[in-house]
This record gives sequence, structure tokens and C-alpha cells, in this order.
Amino acid sequence: MPHKKNLVTKSLLIAVLLSGCYNAQTSRHEQKENQNLLIHDFGIIRPQSEHTHTFYLENNTEHDWHVSEIEKSCSCTAIKLSSDIVPAKGSTEIEMTYRAGKEMADEKRDSSVVFEETNISPIILRIKAQIRPEMYISPRNIAITAYRPDKNYSSTIKVHDWTDKGIVSMDFLPDEPWVTASDCKKSRAIDTSSPFSAWEGEININSKTLMFGRNYGRIKIVARDRHNEYSTFVDLVVTVSSIAKIIPSNLFFGDVDRGKTTTLQCVLLMVPQEQTGLHDDPWEALVIEKELPDDVLKIQLAKESQTKGLLTFSLTPASSGKLAGDVKIKFKKGQFHELRLPVIAHLRDCQTNL
Repeated sequence: MPHKKNLVTKSLLIAVLLSGCYNAQTSRHEQKENQNLLIHDFGIIRPQSEHTHTFYLENNTEHDWHVSEIEKSCSCTAIKLSSDIVPAKGSTEIEMTYRAGKEMADEKRDSSVVFEETNISPIILRIKAQIRPEMYISPRNIAITAYRPDKNYSSTIKVHDWTDKGIVSMDFLPDEPWVTASDCKKSRAIDTSSPFSAWEGEININSKTLMFGRNYGRIKIVARDRHNEYSTFVDLVVTVSSIAKIIPSNLFFGDVDRGKTTTLQCVLLMVPQEQTGLHDDPWEALVIEKELPDDVLKIQLAKESQTKGLLTFSLTPASSGKLAGDVKIKFKKGQFHELRLPVIAHLRDCQTNL
């Protein structure tokens, strides 16, 4: 039957099947503002959980409405329509299933019911949810750069309590001997919408026992409420690094003549103090040691800025053969990790090459 635009009264009574944590007062307020908006709030749900709600469309006009399509904004929702016709003086059910994501989030997803009748505005189906795991960890991963071998490093871990009953005890269990953990205590909540408080604990890292480079570890977090035990992990990476870097990282003079001076230069870079969090000036603590005598290898350092210096190496061999040794960039009192710069040269006698 053809539809006459001038005979259709644009009116819609929307009935929403309420469940979970949906607030009927809020729903009425939002419907008053926009008659084409249906809202359902699933409330607090777990990650990767699945929830279903049925929306009802009621048509109080004298003409049927025909659904042409339903436009979804997210693949996380699945929609099942009981009929593509909303009968006059009748209703149609729309079942919407929502699958939560993996991460903690406050979700709002809209879908639009579009009608063949162009004078009927699309109806928006909106679902809301607060995705919360039993425990929300902050931070999830800890990365620390250790510049000083004589210093212990620490990091604070907060655990947000989203269990059903409330956590009554918690432990941090490191899996490496160079990590220790303090007792966990209740603290200010991370998310004020949580029904429970947060917990806080500190891990401490003994950098003296770590190898130069990256060191990996894990912190197991075990929480208990009155009936259940929950566990999760925080990954830990501690990078033991020198506060300085030399470019290039070796001194290869190649073939050099006895009695003649050959010069090479290297750039010495210092990590900015604001990145290290250290109060000591590394330039004041810097010491250069060499295994070769002064008459063979001379070194000059020209500081260009707080983060950059120029090293000039002058090699004057006194005998033929292979020459090798190390230059060490050290810091007083062992405050920072030292650098080694290999010196390699092949010496030749000038007279034999004539």
C-alpha cells in the first residue's frame, strides 16, 4: 500500500525494556530531549563478556513503518530484528548483543534504525557500559633505565579494586632476586566511580646485581576477597645503561707510520640530567684512563655543551708491529657505568716502505 506523507503523523512512543543498572529517571529525561533516542546502560561488566538487551519500538500511528536497514557503528554489537515491519498501533522487538573489549573503558555505542518512509527519522539505539576487570593495574608495564650502579630504583604500582566483594588482602610477588616488594596498603581510589578503594605497593630494584643492557622480570599480583583469589602480572624491564655514549665506539687507526702522528676524533654524548633525574654533574666526575703511555697516545676533551663533547686522540707510535689497548671513560666513585673504547693500529716502519 502506498504511503502518503501528508497523512502520517510523526509520533513515536518508545518503550525500553530496562535491566541491569539502567536508570529509568535518566532514560525519561533523555527521551524527553530526543524522542528518537533509546538508551540502555549495562553498567559495570567484565572484559570480553557478552550482554544482551531487547529494545521495543511502539508505533501509535495509523500506518506501518518499514525498516530498510540498521546501521552499526561497531562490530562489537550484533542486532536481531523480530520483524522488519513496525505495525500500526503495534510494536517490534530489536535484540542487541554487545561483546566487551579486552581493555578497561567507558563504552558508548550507537546503532541507527533507518526506515523506508523518508518522513520517519532514524531511531538511535544506544548502549553504554563500564568495562572493568576484577583488578585494574597502573602501570601495566614498568620500564626503568638504571644509570647508576650504586643506586636502588623503585616504582609504585596501584591496583584498582573492581571485584564483586572487595579485596581484603594483596601481595606483590617478584620472580627475580634483584626485585623486592613492600607491603601493599589501601590508598586513594584511582577511579572515583569504583565501589571499592585502591591498593598501592612499591617494588625496589637492586641495580648492582644487574647485567649491562636489558634485564627482564615479572611481578605477580595476587588479591583476595572473602571468597575468591585473583591474580595478574606486571611486566618489568630494567635497562642498565651508561650515562655517556661515544661515537664511534672504537678507535681503529688502521696502518700508521712509526714516528708520525695520526689523529682521530670521537663525539662524547651525555644523557641530559632532566632525563636521568640525577643531581650530579657527570662532566665534573668524568675521568679518562688509557693503557697506552702518554708519548704514544694523547687525549684532549673539548666540552661543547652540557650534553656533548669532542675527544681528540693523537697516536704517535715509537715502534713497528700491532698496537692495541683500551681507553676507559670512567666516573669518580663509580657513580656511573664506565665505557671502554678499544684502540687498534697496525704500525709500520717508514724506512722499509721507501
